[in-house]
Amino acid sequence: ILAHRGASSLLPENTLSALTRALSAPHYADGVELDVRFSADEIPFVFHDRTTDRLTGSPGTIEDRTDVEVQSLRVEGEPVPRLETVVSTLIAHGRDPSPVVLNVEVKSPRDPALAVSLLRAILDPLASDPRVELVVSSFDPRVLASAREADAPWRLALLYEHPDALSCL
Repeated sequence: ILAHRGASSLLPENTLSALTRALSAPHYADGVELDVRFSADEIPFVFHDRTTDRLTGSPGTIEDRTDVEVQSLRVEGEPVPRLETVVSTLIAHGRDPSPVVLNVEVKSPRDPALAVSLLRAILDPLASDPRVELVVSSFDPRVLASAREADAPWRLALLYEHPDALSCL
């Protein structure tokens, strides 16, 4: 059982509280799905929407803001979390002996190869960590192709809404 954007029916989606709550009593999901976007200065943040309007009330995008500017945004009072913070927190919330399933959905980055390169420092150690079962997914086949070309040690998943998307394979 994966909690989509964390316990998003109870808490603001993709926030640290929603993601950790999904792994806690009484929910006890096996893991979470979360979304990653990159700030203008290439920091991976956990945020779903293309624009920040709906969740933060502030127009614009994550991609057009610096790390400091993203950190000033609030989703119902909570900061937009950095991926690095989320990963370390979720690992700490795991339950032995089962690993935490972590599905990291990479939203369409401007430069997929750079995105993969930036994610490797955070995600590569998880590939051999027995506390985590990592899957990197994307609707953008360029992200997955870049991960394969870079020999990233991740399980990859192509997300699609229509079977025609499989023609890219």
